[in-house]
Amino acid sequence: MNPEGLPSKRTSMYCAIVGVWAIASTLLWLDVTPSLRITVSASDQLAIGLMALGLDLGWLYGFYHLGLVVFTRLRPQAAVRHSRIPSHKAASHPIAVFHTVCDDFQPDAALSCVSQEYPEFHVYLLDDSSTEDSKRRVDDFGRKFEKLVTIIRRTNRIGFKAGNLNNALSKIPGGYKYIALADSDTFLPSGFLRATSRLLDSNAPTGFVQAVHVANLSSGREFAHDLEEIVRIGWTYYQLIRNEYGFPMCYGHGALIRFEALSVASGFPEIVSEDIALTLKLRKLGIRGIFTSDVICGEDYPSDYHSFRKRLSRWVSADMECFRKELLPFLFVKKVDLVEKLDAVIRGLKVPLASMFLPLAVTIDLVLFRHPGVEDRMSARILFISLVTCLAPYFCFVFDMVSRPKRLFFTVSHLTAVYCSCALLYIVRVVEALLLRRSYFYVTGAKYTRTSGKRRLTMNEAGYPLLGIAEIALSLPLIAIGIYTANLVLIGLSASLVLAPMVYAFGWKSRWTSSLIHVPLIFMLMGILLSCFYGIGSKAQWLVLAGLSILLF
Repeated sequence: MNPEGLPSKRTSMYCAIVGVWAIASTLLWLDVTPSLRITVSASDQLAIGLMALGLDLGWLYGFYHLGLVVFTRLRPQAAVRHSRIPSHKAASHPIAVFHTVCDDFQPDAALSCVSQEYPEFHVYLLDDSSTEDSKRRVDDFGRKFEKLVTIIRRTNRIGFKAGNLNNALSKIPGGYKYIALADSDTFLPSGFLRATSRLLDSNAPTGFVQAVHVANLSSGREFAHDLEEIVRIGWTYYQLIRNEYGFPMCYGHGALIRFEALSVASGFPEIVSEDIALTLKLRKLGIRGIFTSDVICGEDYPSDYHSFRKRLSRWVSADMECFRKELLPFLFVKKVDLVEKLDAVIRGLKVPLASMFLPLAVTIDLVLFRHPGVEDRMSARILFISLVTCLAPYFCFVFDMVSRPKRLFFTVSHLTAVYCSCALLYIVRVVEALLLRRSYFYVTGAKYTRTSGKRRLTMNEAGYPLLGIAEIALSLPLIAIGIYTANLVLIGLSASLVLAPMVYAFGWKSRWTSSLIHVPLIFMLMGILLSCFYGIGSKAQWLVLAGLSILLF
């Protein structure tokens, strides 16, 4: 394996993103500066300045969305270059398949691991389960395939998932050339090992191959079914293009890694986001990975709303820790391309920065109401840029589902309500990470048990039930502010905060929840259309959506 002499990444996409953003940012501050000069109060100047900074940051992420989607549409060949599976047969090498489990064992997923059409492989079930029932089900599966499966357990759970993987690396016999990674919900196609090993064999400097994913149809829950399109569209428009224009990440499942690369990196970094940290560590050592669309794996979308919020909690904790321990030092490595650093930092800060969405929306609405002159001095081009960038995360869905308008509205409506409803959860988890500097690995697939009535003032992994009380308490005054300032968009956003406690009380498919789920998007669209064409309400009320480009997936 030769990590030296890696080709430079193409810079045109990020040059376009940053260049257009820089021009737009200049225009924004030219419009806002007069308002800062004539405002006497220091607090008002601060509020206007924060509004402009928030708009600026939202624009950056809006152009980021647009850049990824436009380049994926205009240069589809760039997304798959160097990642096609070679047609010629290659020599087979021993492969160890690591299937990680933690009280969420799925026999069908494990079966996909042992059903590989490949001559030399062995499956290691890395069982971190704590309940006897979960361990028994893993043992039963292991007995059925005792020649192909070895169960590895440990006496502690130090180091999160990475500790589990490193423990297995220390126990498996030598001789393996590749390590395949599969989570408890990962469904590997039967040709996964054959295809990905051929790709690594033909790309000597490449350290890992990451397959694309779609949502498992077998996950079957109503919540997962309503939002499963997000998985496929996200991989199609936001990952593959990074082979040429960005920084492909290993996501810890549906991936094949060179054993030599893991040895050079001294195993997996023992933090919550071990997959991203490993990618950063490998790149510092001169080793890159690639995505391939020729291999498609399955993964579960969170089966219910509770699991979705748990996953968001884990992402916030993981990304905050990863930025502090791995990403920040990575930015000072000289031999890494600037494009790769930029791609890594924009992606790495996106989830923590989503905590700004709700405070920014309220700040913008109050500034526009208290200082109507700010709105009057904003040119049409500034309002247009704000509208395009806040709606930018939806463009990939429009391109992909334009022939299915009903499904398009359904998916976008659910996406908007679900993510906006977690705005307060983002804030709580970011503050928690900053104050406690402690990371948590919330297992998405672990079963949810309702909190007893005696513990209503506590908060579990998804923020229930205490955060639900806070969400109701916050949504009511925000709706009142929206009504008082004639801002339909803010009313829609505020209504989304009621979604979490409503799902908690009545369930995802109840009549009340089903009625509320479309309210945020409908009010947003009504606010935009009425203010644009009929002059009803604030003419720039959609500015409160500035942070939407950061919030949405």
